[in-house]
Amino acid sequence: MSWYLAVNGTYKYVVFGTGKEVPPQLFDLEHDVAEMHNLADTLPHVVAEFDAKLRTIVDYESVSQDVAQYNKVCGSAIYLESQQKSK
Repeated sequence: MSWYLAVNGTYKYVVFGTGKEVPPQLFDLEHDVAEMHNLADTLPHVVAEFDAKLRTIVDYESVSQDVAQYNKVCGSAIYLESQQKSK
């Protein structure tokens, strides 16, 4: 699964895949260096700001779908090749 992130001086925002498979994560890098406490639910306005900025840089939903399709095609090709070699 693809992942995308954005960082400012205080927070780190992480999105996995299209953003629907796994909830986004938000960490306070000043007070939680080990990134153990996801603040996304408690700071939805910060999540919204990061998500809007990230979307101006990359359409992560489309990119993740393209990557998933590419992986499916490549996986199928590898499987078919292995089947032909075993005959």
